[in-house]
Amino acid sequence: MSTVTETSGSAPGVGAGSTDAPPPPEQSAETALARTLQKIARGDVLVVVMSFVFAFLIGSVLIVIADQEVRETLGYFFARPTDALTAIWQSVTQAYGAMFRGAIFDGPGFSRVAEDVREAGGSGTYVLLPALAAGLRPLTETLTVGTPLIIAAAGMAVSFRAGLFNIGGTGQLIVGAMAAGYVGFSVDLPVVLHLVACLLAGVLAGGLWGGIAGFLKARFGANEVISTIMLNWIATYLLFFALKTAAFTGANQSQPTSPSVGRTRCCRSCWAAASGSMPACSSPPAPQCCCGG
Repeated sequence: MSTVTETSGSAPGVGAGSTDAPPPPEQSAETALARTLQKIARGDVLVVVMSFVFAFLIGSVLIVIADQEVRETLGYFFARPTDALTAIWQSVTQAYGAMFRGAIFDGPGFSRVAEDVREAGGSGTYVLLPALAAGLRPLTETLTVGTPLIIAAAGMAVSFRAGLFNIGGTGQLIVGAMAAGYVGFSVDLPVVLHLVACLLAGVLAGGLWGGIAGFLKARFGANEVISTIMLNWIATYLLFFALKTAAFTGANQSQPTSPSVGRTRCCRSCWAAASGSMPACSSPPAPQCCCGG
């Protein structure tokens, strides 16, 4: 004889028959914190922070080793350890302070220009703007030099994520520099249009040069590592050849330098501003090649 057990009309997993209870608030907070810490530990933020930390530590060690005064104080470290520690601190802080002034912000230059303008009778923004321009000049120079490297690294990272090894960043930079430089000193355009034209020329030339390796890979199955390395050397010697032609040297063929861009076309400050404010579309070599000399 079978018995039928009556159950409530609630849906499965819902109702009085369920014994699962929500965790207490303290445990939920701990779990959320643990998940957050795991995300940070596994994410890119920690990698970037630790890269800076290790670079700072390794750089400090090299600075200490290279400082003769520090080495001398380490010779009698156990007799007077404070001398060695003071010398190490001064050596490291002075070195990194000089790096900061040369790459980010020039505090003494800011103060010097501000004092000069005040002595000349300036006040308010007439003092602040020239002083800021002098103080931030190292940052604009850093952006001018660093943006080509950042863009080249981004291009190589894209190819790596696609499963290809792009070792031809150097050659692509050189060819892009040649194209941007040629447009810079040979074409006469208004400043803004001239800047954009140089950037586009560098982007197109560098992309086409990298496309050669892509074509060889897709059409003939050529190894992209070998082809990009060979294209680096081809680009290098192509630049050497170009600097011996009248198209790149003009009338001054005795020196392997291209003509500089006139100030009526563009100026170095324009390139610095463009390389810092338009990193996504700037051609890697344009700032260095078009405004030289």
